[in-house]
Amino acid sequence: MKERKQYTKDQMYAIIRELEASGLTQEVFLKKRDISKSTFGYWRKKYLQDHLPKQAPSSRLIPVQIEPEENPLTDSNNLEIIYPNGVRIILSGQVDAKQVRKLIL
Repeated sequence: MKERKQYTKDQMYAIIRELEASGLTQEVFLKKRDISKSTFGYWRKKYLQDHLPKQAPSSRLIPVQIEPEENPLTDSNNLEIIYPNGVRIILSGQVDAKQVRKLIL
């Protein structure tokens, strides 16, 4: 039976950063380093918990920012939704509130 290598938090966090900088796929990188997917997945989850902004677990609300129109002289009925990850959706014309709700939640 193959002996399992034990990693410290600092070692695995360094390996995760190395993967991100390597340009290799996760599969190729892990194979070269002889690290199992399950071990890597465990540490990657911990890494993300430590490095992503903390959010209230029960909160389903996201901040909404209403910006003034760039060109108030136009008769544009556009609705623009920008998600926290940068994805932008622009809806033109009349929009059903139920459709907008599906996009937001």
